Amino acid sequence: MSANHIKVVTESGTVFLMGIVGDREAKVALQITRTTDGVRKVVNLFEVVSDAEIRRLSTLSTTNSTPSQPAPVESR
Repeated sequence: MSANHIKVVTESGTVFLMGIVGDREAKVALQITRTTDGVRKVVNLFEVVSDAEIRRLSTLSTTNSTPSQPAPVESR
């Protein structure tokens, strides 16, 4: 499982899980989160897609990546 595809936000014992993941990744992340001390509630906001779709998205992100440039700063 790659943490690059999962965003975790916590607030007062509630854990929000977000991201585009495969079925297996979602199940593992949910199980780990549910059994973590201090977690009172888990909110599953995953978009579960097929392994083929994950491969397609990974290919798109590597072929369409351009070096990031810092945003311009406007002086007043």
